[in-house]
Amino acid sequence: MNNATFAARKQRYEQAVGAFNDWFLSDPRNRGDYRESVVGDLNLLAVVEECLRDLLAVPALSWAEVAYKLELSIEALDELGGEDDDLALLRRALVALRASSRVTAIRALNRALRGVHRRDLNAFAYEGAAAALADLQRLSR
Repeated sequence: MNNATFAARKQRYEQAVGAFNDWFLSDPRNRGDYRESVVGDLNLLAVVEECLRDLLAVPALSWAEVAYKLELSIEALDELGGEDDDLALLRRALVALRASSRVTAIRALNRALRGVHRRDLNAFAYEGAAAALADLQRLSR
């Protein structure tokens, strides 16, 4: 199946991340006015977050799209120094998904997401996993 909307939003998200990374490492940001740097960081971060929300809202039509959403959470938790147990469960879910073991993937995702609450500091890092689980359950019916 072809999911042109997912592909377009994935490209937009990756471009936003690239723009943020370019800005973050740029001379104007690092040698400029502190206030200008913070404003630039926040503006670009807002674009990245919007693009991520738009991407996660698109229903996945393939296992590869589900895996991509899950990979986003794995990367976020890895960068944030997330819970080792949750990270291991998300990685197990990804391996299971790639091995076409949907039941194992769903079980691992449910366990990883069980204790996550919106008030948790890193709850946003689990959004990709939650979207992947919803897609996986929908595609498995």
